[in-house]
Amino acid sequence: MHYNYVLGATNIYGLCCAQAISMKAKTLSRAEVVRTLNQEWAALLEEVNCNPSPDALAKLSRKKGLKPEFYVKGGLTITVGMLLQDFGKSFVSAAKIKNEEQLRDAVRKIREVRNQLPTVMRKAMKQVVAVLPRRGGPGREPKLRPPEASQMCDQIAMFIRQNNNLKQALQKVSELTPQLLGKKVSPRTLQKAWNKRGE
Repeated sequence: MHYNYVLGATNIYGLCCAQAISMKAKTLSRAEVVRTLNQEWAALLEEVNCNPSPDALAKLSRKKGLKPEFYVKGGLTITVGMLLQDFGKSFVSAAKIKNEEQLRDAVRKIREVRNQLPTVMRKAMKQVVAVLPRRGGPGREPKLRPPEASQMCDQIAMFIRQNNNLKQALQKVSELTPQLLGKKVSPRTLQKAWNKRGE
């Protein structure tokens, strides 16, 4: 009787092995592989909110009156999504999958990417932010436009030729600026223009 249990267990084990071998040996059609991998990749993009529709950019451009940040965020999301879609298509077309075991391995790799992608995207965005120019644009508008600065330097040089030192010349020109330019310009601003005169 004990012998029958061992024989039965051996038969069950043999049957399981035979099924596993037949599963490994079962070849898949290219269409089955492409469909399965595309479904997995689409699920990955949905999960990370990067699965834009083909007309997503057109839809974004039709939205009017929103803050610039909205357009930048939308454009970045759509661009990243399209890049990931292209990568997925390349992955699927390059995959040399012949049987179910290879397909399961490919699906496992896609799911690993799904788990890591949000972290990778955050790190990539930090790198993008790091190379952006600082906020604020070109800075303050200069008090003197280049022609005005040139005119003030000529005035300073005239006072220096009249035996005034630089400090006195700057003070006298500063007092004349309301008549010459229609605005008050400090000696310090004039000093900066004087220092930059040769540039």
